Order: sequence, then C-alpha cells, then structure tokens
Amino acid sequence: MKLVLHDGQKLGMVRGDRLIDLSHFFAGRELIFPVTQMHLAIDDFDRLRPLFEAHADATPGVPLAGVRLQAPMPTPTKLIGAFSNYRRHTVEMRGAGAVQSRPDILLKAPSCIVGPADAIELPPIDRPVHHEPELTVVIGRRCRNVSVEDAYSVVFGYTTLLDITVREDGDRSRRKSYDTFAPMGPWIVTPDEVPDPQDVGIRLWVGEQLRQDASTRDMTFGIAQIIAYASSVMTLHPGDVIATGTPEGVGPIVAGDTVVIDIEHVGRMAVPVRAAPAPAALAAA
Repeated sequence: MKLVLHDGQKLGMVRGDRLIDLSHFFAGRELIFPVTQMHLAIDDFDRLRPLFEAHADATPGVPLAGVRLQAPMPTPTKLIGAFSNYRRHTVEMRGAGAVQSRPDILLKAPSCIVGPADAIELPPIDRPVHHEPELTVVIGRRCRNVSVEDAYSVVFGYTTLLDITVREDGDRSRRKSYDTFAPMGPWIVTPDEVPDPQDVGIRLWVGEQLRQDASTRDMTFGIAQIIAYASSVMTLHPGDVIATGTPEGVGPIVAGDTVVIDIEHVGRMAVPVRAAPAPAALAAA
C-alpha cells in the first residue's frame, strides 16, 4: 500500500495513477501539532488497512497528476540519519583505508522536511551543498532497545529522502538542518511492497547526469542494525524516520538544477533547486 498526505495534509492512498482520499476516516478527530492523519493511520493500521482497501476498491479516486502531494511524514519527533554507512562513500569522504567500525547516527531538525512538490532552497552561504539520496524507514510503534532480529517488526514502511548537506567542517546536524534540506516522498510504502529492503537500487540524477547508482546491499551496517542501534540510544516513536545513509557519488547542487531520486520498489521524485528568498529585512532594504 502507498500512503500519502495531500492537499492540506489529508491522508490518501495511491493506486496506479489514481489518488483515493482517505481523510473521511478521521472526520471529527482533532489534530494537535505534531500529529497528522498519517500518525493516526500508523497508530491503528491493523484495523484500518482492510477498511482503506475496501474503500479503494469501491472508489475510482482522482488523477494523481492533479493532486499536490506533501511530505508523507512531515512532523516526526525525530529525523535520524546514519552517516558513513556505505563503504565506498566512507572512502569517498575520508580517503582510502577509512573504516566505519560501528553504526553511528545523527539528528536533522524535522523542520527541514518538505514534500515532493516543494523545492530545495540554497542558503546564502559560500560553501558547497551536496545531494545524498537515502532509503528511509518509518517507525510503526514505540520501541526501545530493539534487537537486530526484531528490528523489522517495528517498521511501518519506507520512503525516499534527500539528505541535503552543506559540505564543510562543523556540526553535522547544523549543516544538514537548513529549511528544505530533507525533501521526502512521494509516499510511504508498506513493507509488503518491498521484497527485500536490503537489496534495492538507489539512483540519483542531477539534470540528465546520473551521479549515484548503487544498492542497499552496499551498506556497511544493515537496516536492522541501524534501527537496533538507534533504539539503543533513544526511544523511537510511531512516525519517527531513519535515513539509512547515502552511497558514493555525492556532489554539489546549484540553483536551477533538478535533483531526481529513484529507489527501487519505494518511489521516485524530482525536486527543483533554487536560491532561498532573501530574509525579509534584507529584502526590504
């Protein structure tokens, strides 16, 4: 199942080229930030799934092309990233002989999440900004100290995420947390749609240039290890997202580019790049 948020953070399901609205299942439910209809769906999915499917069977829906898709999980309590989690990317960043000896994670500010219909906005800084495509896990239940063996049992689904990064020295979380630096989408796919998440292709283009072409097989630490490690550090909540690292081939993006990410069985999105608007005070001057 492919679940989306669309047109004012309403829940929907995608079937082929059609969008079936599901927001009426939550009519009258008060939503207090950061809770979305996606959170409600995750919390009660075992009961809701057959209802969603029956409704989709009976409803033609509308053309997906006419719908504005939003980030499918715009307000997680945590946006976690695994860094240096592909062998050749570790060498690319640190040189030959570099080894990542254990899993490690960082936090990006959830406020940098945008959707597939939005743009990456480059801040006015004199530093290169790089693309990093990442298969991303959406957590399905509250958990702590999950074992590697049980890690997949806490996964609600998968999505794609562009981990946009300022390439310089200094705190990773700050360099990755500028507004718009985490385009996410176009949907969350449930695990039954992904035969083996540890064997899916990840590709990224800037314009017509293919820059990254790899597989999740190339990870240094597997998805289950990353989930287990993250849960040993902090409690994970439904809707939390874990970006599992980028393969080699990262490079700069500039205003006017279009970045295309494609993750096999999960999703594809094309995101334009532009300069961030000038701050209001400067614009007035």
